[in-house]
Amino acid sequence: MPRVTQPAPTPTVGIIAAVTYIAIMGVGMWYMRAVTGVTYGDLAMFDTFWFVLILTNLGNLAFLIRYFGWQGAGFGKLRWKELVWFAPFFAVLAYKFAVNAGALAASPPSDAQWRQIAFLGAVIFLVGAGEEVAFRGLLLRSLLGRRNPLPAIIGSSVGFSLLHAVNILGGEPAPSVLYQLGYTLLWGFMFAPLAIRLNSLWPLIIAHWFWDYFQFVTVITQKAEAVRFDVWLYPVEFAIGAILTFQLWRGRAAH
Repeated sequence: MPRVTQPAPTPTVGIIAAVTYIAIMGVGMWYMRAVTGVTYGDLAMFDTFWFVLILTNLGNLAFLIRYFGWQGAGFGKLRWKELVWFAPFFAVLAYKFAVNAGALAASPPSDAQWRQIAFLGAVIFLVGAGEEVAFRGLLLRSLLGRRNPLPAIIGSSVGFSLLHAVNILGGEPAPSVLYQLGYTLLWGFMFAPLAIRLNSLWPLIIAHWFWDYFQFVTVITQKAEAVRFDVWLYPVEFAIGAILTFQLWRGRAAH
């Protein structure tokens, strides 16, 4: 019996999936702020927002199963050698971990705080998984052409950046939201070509999870030095993204 291959999804499908994700997050942010009175960045937000994150991930799963398939959404065989491009990112992550682990060892949290830290880890995993699948999986793969990967990389990066505009509905001040739009755009320019080169979203999901998790653990430990090198990582991210994008474009154009 001949093997039936799943047709490649159109760009419209990927855009609808991304817009659906953003819309659910926007409604969730509005509800959190207007109904529960919790603002974005408060650790209490996750007590309400975990349900919203489950909905966004279920939405991703529905699009993935219906239109993409696991491999078509970016869950292919990992190319391990490409992880070398993650070295600067993992170095900063290791520093964040060391600072926060030292703070927790010096002043051990109470049992209630440990439960909060564990709960944060579980919920923030849903953040990393949801955003990577929506923007570096569904949107990126639907936009990816045969010759020029640049429109797909730009489109997924801009979509990922615009996602964070909904934080203003959660009470985040406008200047802070503008800053988030900028650095998440740079993040997208690094992660989008990495998603293509790695051929698997799992390293991106794990890196995204740890990054966001350490950001909120820093709120608990009050160790501001944990974010010392963040600003230096942004130009490095952009440079790596530019190199990878050029290599992808040159490789595809040659074929």
